[in-house]
Amino acid sequence: MNTKINLPKDVRQEDTRYPTGDARLLCDAGDNGCLKFHDMGGRFGWCVATLVIGRNRTYAITLDGETIVTISTNRPGDAHIIVYLTTNNIARLKQYVDIHKDGLSRAHDIRNRVGSRRAEGQERRKRGETYWRWSV
Repeated sequence: MNTKINLPKDVRQEDTRYPTGDARLLCDAGDNGCLKFHDMGGRFGWCVATLVIGRNRTYAITLDGETIVTISTNRPGDAHIIVYLTTNNIARLKQYVDIHKDGLSRAHDIRNRVGSRRAEGQERRKRGETYWRWSV
């Protein structure tokens, strides 16, 4: 069964196929030369995966560059594509590379904040505290 997926703006069907011929894969762009898009539907629509945080979970950023979301990468029914960044399409897809870089930075900040709070909570529980306000 071959179903048609509505691709994000400026993404073409040939961008989802591994490059052949004179199109060279740009390994310094995106995540090793590719971007992973997940269609979350409804409220978020297409998102660009940024930082893996578990076996089946990852942080992603919406295509408007506003919201960082946590997504499940193996939800049945969600469309997902891999877009290969090549010398032929990098100018057209640069907006998504920029969104990915910004989302990756923001996802690292979130992961660091979560880890710091977990560590602070462990330290406070060791000291016998049962209630506190987070310092960050």
